[in-house]
Amino acid sequence: FRRLAVFAGRFDLAAANAMGGPDTLDVLGRLVDKSLVLAEPTQRATRYRLLVTLRSYAWERLREAGEAELAASRPVDHFLARAEDLYVPTESVDGRTRDLDVDLDDLRTALDWCARANPAAGLRLIAATVNVWWRRSCAEGRQWAHLFLDRCPSASLARCRALYAAGRLE
Repeated sequence: FRRLAVFAGRFDLAAANAMGGPDTLDVLGRLVDKSLVLAEPTQRATRYRLLVTLRSYAWERLREAGEAELAASRPVDHFLARAEDLYVPTESVDGRTRDLDVDLDDLRTALDWCARANPAAGLRLIAATVNVWWRRSCAEGRQWAHLFLDRCPSASLARCRALYAAGRLE
């Protein structure tokens, strides 16, 4: 339960799996049964979320357990892998990364964590989600891109892709 506090918005089973272990589905089902997690069926899949007060409580428990930093890094790994899997440099704005639009709040949270702890991952994440920001907020995506470009000045493929993203968002 406490690890789910890292999700700012709704999340799917795959995201929950990134936080838990092999018994995530059973645990998530019990949390839904106890009304600690809300399950919201959609056309594509069930999405889950915590109420704000429960999320705050879960964050407190996460900090007390000394797991806050580790837990905060796991969604970054999940969204980075997912975004890079979906991203195709030549895709149209309505391409496969549209699936990430529902995770905008969690992408922001992941980018915020990257800004504090892992700018190289942030550089990769902003590059892979360029079309999400193009659809949702070019200005915000551009700010993230410039932040990570400033923090990762060394030449790399990730930097090249982030420069491309920043250019697309201008």
